[in-house]
Amino acid sequence: MIRVATGDKTGIVIVRDDREDGSYVLLECHEFVPSGGGGVLGLPDEEEEFPMLRDVAENKTLAHAERTQKRPFSLEIDISSMPRGELRFSSREFIEQAAEEAEVAERAKITPENAEQWGFLGRELVA
Repeated sequence: MIRVATGDKTGIVIVRDDREDGSYVLLECHEFVPSGGGGVLGLPDEEEEFPMLRDVAENKTLAHAERTQKRPFSLEIDISSMPRGELRFSSREFIEQAAEEAEVAERAKITPENAEQWGFLGRELVA
């Protein structure tokens, strides 16, 4: 679970992979100062990585939204259809796509067919 901000939105993105030997997402920053005003607000504490403590992250996001006059959102992303291993994404494109998807749904899927629009850069194979 990560907390993100972009444009007039701030939110939570939860990445899920239902496979035992699944994948994980690595967001890469390719700009020192993001042109879209977005980026990762803070990587989660050890205790906030777990979905059962989602309320804590939601409360922090709501507080951030109130202080900054941004609209809060929450999105769960399923990456089970992607190849296993380290999936590298451009952080700006990933965050902006997550904010857009959250406008119409609470859940989204990243698949090999739509990964490019999420800023997919490639992957590292898991041995």
